[in-house]
Amino acid sequence: RFDRLGPAESRRISPVDLHPDHTFLADLQESVSAAVKVSVVAGTQELAYAVQPIEVLAYDQWAGTRALPELLAAFCMPNNPAIDVLIAAASKLLRSEFPELSMNGYQSKSRDVVWKQVSALYSTICSHALQYAEPPASFGSDGQKIRTPERVLETRVATCLDLAMLFASCLEQAGLRAVVLMKEGHAWVGVWLHSACFPDPLTDDVQAVRKRVDSGEFLTFETTGVAQHHSRRPSLRIALEQGHAHLLEEDSFRYAIDIHRARELQIKPLPSRAATVKRAETDVEETPVAIEP
Repeated sequence: RFDRLGPAESRRISPVDLHPDHTFLADLQESVSAAVKVSVVAGTQELAYAVQPIEVLAYDQWAGTRALPELLAAFCMPNNPAIDVLIAAASKLLRSEFPELSMNGYQSKSRDVVWKQVSALYSTICSHALQYAEPPASFGSDGQKIRTPERVLETRVATCLDLAMLFASCLEQAGLRAVVLMKEGHAWVGVWLHSACFPDPLTDDVQAVRKRVDSGEFLTFETTGVAQHHSRRPSLRIALEQGHAHLLEEDSFRYAIDIHRARELQIKPLPSRAATVKRAETDVEETPVAIEP
């Protein structure tokens, strides 16, 4: 409310105190068309009126490059119950082969220990017998719905972006710093081998990413191999070679989203909607692939 607004005078109202219906937004299964309506009233007389159409996305829908691409970090959900299941299994596997180690992030200050943690996570997710699903052709620009971690474990189906976000969620919960990488029509994941991050949440310079890989402080790996038949599942080292090969395709590279840097800029994880995780235990292989040295 203003007591007075002079001729040709401008005032900026910031922030605008909107009160969205959070329950409605959290339950939205499909995107809907909506509008923001603004009116200026003096006494009982309406002086101006404007309508701005907007699209309200489903709770699990990422907008791609139509909005800030770094908002993808919100779909990295380390506190989801399904992530606890995977972290516990990876920790058990790690201790079975290296009793002195645990999923403790960078506390050891050893890149070799970080590698073993990543390998334990990779082997654990491999054991869940996931099936690969083809993503929409335009997901990088138009976005797509992203399956939450508990839904991936329940349905056993995941796209490349679903898998990248699943791995990123596990890595973050383990205290490691994940990066989601995008090229034309594909997503994969990276992880820092020490407690570093890119200067900005979104990096579109593929040379900067390759430089970190070549220096041995950052690694990227293909995630879709975990959703292949067990006889064709690539090892983590082969997945690393595939991930690095993506970086050589300079023309198709789009950007890398650093989850830790996004968190520093207050892009928080989406709240988990699941209290527990339903798992078909018969679909889980009893013995995960051994940790790679």
